Amino acid sequence: MRRSDHHLLSSFVVTSAALCGGTHGNELTGITCVRRRQEQFPALSPLPGPLPGATAAETFQLIPLIANPGAAERNRRYLDFDLNRCFGAEDLCRDWSDYERQRAEVLNRRFGPKGSADPACQLLIDLHTTTAELGPTVIINEEDLFARLLAAAVQAEIPHLRILSYFAPREGTPTGETTGAEKPGTGTQGDKIPGGGGPGASHRPGDYPYLAEITSSGIEVEIGPIAQGTLRGDIQIMNERIVNALVATVDRWNRDEPLELPGTITVYRFTGDQDYPRDHRGRITAMIHPEFQGRDFQPLTPGVPLFLDFQGHTIPYEGPAGLRPVFINEASYYEKHTAFTLTEEQTLPLVPPDLRGP
Repeated sequence: MRRSDHHLLSSFVVTSAALCGGTHGNELTGITCVRRRQEQFPALSPLPGPLPGATAAETFQLIPLIANPGAAERNRRYLDFDLNRCFGAEDLCRDWSDYERQRAEVLNRRFGPKGSADPACQLLIDLHTTTAELGPTVIINEEDLFARLLAAAVQAEIPHLRILSYFAPREGTPTGETTGAEKPGTGTQGDKIPGGGGPGASHRPGDYPYLAEITSSGIEVEIGPIAQGTLRGDIQIMNERIVNALVATVDRWNRDEPLELPGTITVYRFTGDQDYPRDHRGRITAMIHPEFQGRDFQPLTPGVPLFLDFQGHTIPYEGPAGLRPVFINEASYYEKHTAFTLTEEQTLPLVPPDLRGP
């Protein structure tokens, strides 16, 4: 596929893109990637070891930036509020006193503004890591057709990479609607974003509060497992490979060079979150079952052990078969009352059929 062959995106050219690390200040992989590019280090390419050199952007400006420098300096996820839940349209229109929401306004002005037909940057790449065993993953908004293309290109380079996706709920679906009473594993629908909105987050269905939503197109990189506040060589190498693949793909797209892409992609679409069992005081009463730990992306069947309560009883899955859990036991989601997030496997065309030309 060439850019000129895509009748919906043939005129879309990336002239400026933001590369953001440290949206969560204790995720050092993205911070390290950004700092390597900020310092233009190392100069040797290829490098003597397994760490890839940074692929230079040749047809567009790539702006590497630490998104949450205050939290990064303290090696904390955030100071006052999760920055990656601060970009809902209503939140961006209000005056806030806390650090992250003020930082969101700065980023929105610099790279957006959100919803603009002519934002300062056409693309934003947001780098994240997780304590869950996701492996290499990217996260896209299904309505973002350029993000679909980027995800497909990276997956062609790294075949075991998976694509998570989110989408606007159907009209009439209220935020917070549940999928099935309190049965373990049925989760909570409505937001359809991993980890829900977080404490105090506000956004309308379809108005996602992510940093990657403020430009024309956006994609999140998510790799795990890795402990918060640490670096791992294998995770860093994979992160650099993904970023290099994204940069190279944008250059080829801008030059109208052919991209070897499949006609469809497999995504894992967010459908809801599952909280831990709790008592009447809201305290957790069970942990992830050892047989469930690390089974991210593995299909669920009724009866599979999910939780092990503090008295030693197993709590099984009672939801529909076929859903796939992700972010299992993610450390940062404890505060968001999320033990894991449920997804459903979907096949998407790179260009939706109802949008194709005659």
